[in-house]
Amino acid sequence: MMITLEVLANTAPSPAFRTITLGGPGVADLEVAGDDQAVRLFFPRVGQAGLRMPTLDNEGWMAEPPPADPAGRHAYRDGRHAARGCVVRLSTRVVRPGSRTIAGSLDVEEAGVGELGLTDTNGILALPWVRPERTSAGLGWDRVYVSKQRERPYRAEFAAARSHQLILHLDGPVTVRRGIGTPRERSRRMPAGGLFLQPSHADLSVELGGELETVHVYIADDAVQESAGEHAPVRLAEELGSSDPLLEQLVLSLDGVVRDWEPGARTYADQLGALIAAQLVRRHRAGPAPEPAPARGLSDRQFARVRDLMAERLAEPVPLAELAALAGLSVSQFSRQFKARTGLPPHRFLLRLRVEQAGLLLRTGDDPIAEIAARCGFSHQEHLTRVLRAQLGTTPAALRRAG
Repeated sequence: MMITLEVLANTAPSPAFRTITLGGPGVADLEVAGDDQAVRLFFPRVGQAGLRMPTLDNEGWMAEPPPADPAGRHAYRDGRHAARGCVVRLSTRVVRPGSRTIAGSLDVEEAGVGELGLTDTNGILALPWVRPERTSAGLGWDRVYVSKQRERPYRAEFAAARSHQLILHLDGPVTVRRGIGTPRERSRRMPAGGLFLQPSHADLSVELGGELETVHVYIADDAVQESAGEHAPVRLAEELGSSDPLLEQLVLSLDGVVRDWEPGARTYADQLGALIAAQLVRRHRAGPAPEPAPARGLSDRQFARVRDLMAERLAEPVPLAELAALAGLSVSQFSRQFKARTGLPPHRFLLRLRVEQAGLLLRTGDDPIAEIAARCGFSHQEHLTRVLRAQLGTTPAALRRAG
């Protein structure tokens, strides 16, 4: 079992951010202890390891073993995480200036194994005052992480991350500077709809000049390289205030999936992530983009295998990566070849199969509508009704009467 600690401190002169990973078997009993010197996190069943953070300076972090019986220690939460990751966020603040009295808060978030999450980002969302309105944490998305929040002014430096960072400004204008103190320093007053792009594996120095509503999308680098196909590896550009209406709509759609999450939308979410990666490669790479080759369609055998799997699993979320693997293709190749074959992206084709099956069951049987909805991959009866109105201009009850 691997447990990742994501530790935050709002300390003078500026916020600090560090990540460490502890490994060990068994159950992690999460405990937090406070005194007039520091706040400590204890994981007594994971190698007897603890972490101390200074609270009045910015000297860094040091790991130390917890005392045998620390005064004031109290259990915060017990969690059995043998098969899942555990992301821990601890923020501290000085309550009375000049004193050593502190207050702390601890948030524990479980994340599925292999899920792209906060620890795969460069740390902007881990600033102590950031409180996301919603995120994709816990949804099992392995190539995309999404978060919507209101940000406050700050100036900070962040280490390189494994994911590409795309920020959509939802309001503005607000002044943003990047590359502070370097020959690449730039400043721009960005309007609503402006995009900020930070490539993976590159350090970031940035200043936000005002409060701002944003949607952050983090894309795993392997998704971008896969989308580039034979032209990989590619590097994405550093952008400040660029405009891309298609990318903006894709980001808003992905945030909408998180806001209105339904398990049956997994294929759609994967498709949106693949489209964002493809658009980044096409329009936002460093250097000129080559002309894409025309996509050929899936073979009869590939299409039959994929269609049969979709039909067998109408009631379940179907990850796009699983469909692509069945066809022996990457996600980006599969998405292009599937649409070339059917004229529809995979999530739309899957929705059509679900609608067709629901219509058949409504016309030919007398099972409860809610049961039919669940069997066909809809979250509930109202979800089925909404889709049938949009797709066919009718309702389940009307289809049943017509049958």
